[in-house]
Amino acid sequence: MRILLLTLGLIGIISVSPATAGIVAQGTLYTTPDIDGINFDHTIVLTNTAASTTTIGTFWFAWIPGEDFMLNQPISATSPTGWVAAFTHVPNIATNGWAIQWKASSSASYMQVGSSLTFSFKSAETDVQLAGPSPYWNHPQETVSFVYNQAPFSAVSEQFTVNVSTPEPATIVPAALGLVGCAVGVYRRKRSVATA
Repeated sequence: MRILLLTLGLIGIISVSPATAGIVAQGTLYTTPDIDGINFDHTIVLTNTAASTTTIGTFWFAWIPGEDFMLNQPISATSPTGWVAAFTHVPNIATNGWAIQWKASSSASYMQVGSSLTFSFKSAETDVQLAGPSPYWNHPQETVSFVYNQAPFSAVSEQFTVNVSTPEPATIVPAALGLVGCAVGVYRRKRSVATA
């Protein structure tokens, strides 16, 4: 009888235990050529999905603990309100790349369950490069990233891969024509200045 009661008691404890807290993050990266015609503007929409049970306070792009994956140092980064960005890189290690750590300035800025935020950065790397294997470490996709529920290295975290959105063919042609038009305009302007 005691064994039966003990077993029923354990089953009761197990069945009413709260679910383990966790983060289920999703991210999509969108890329457009920068106005300078050389670099690229990347925008990441990060979502703390409804399947999560906690907030997100840190988003570390192209990074897992101890490993940075981007080939080039980003040129600049833009943060959502209440967040700050820092480039991470361990110098003097030939097998280490670059990453971007975005961190909420306070708990009031944490991403709540079911919400999204937009992060952006400028880089010489194309979306194709970011979607490809990193030249560092074990060559994961460069967009492998990490999130923490609060500050970096806090208790709850998740590793995930930011998806890279490929542009629709209908947007590639107008963009290419626009760049050609800009190049022709610059050529004509230089030519008219030279002949004047």
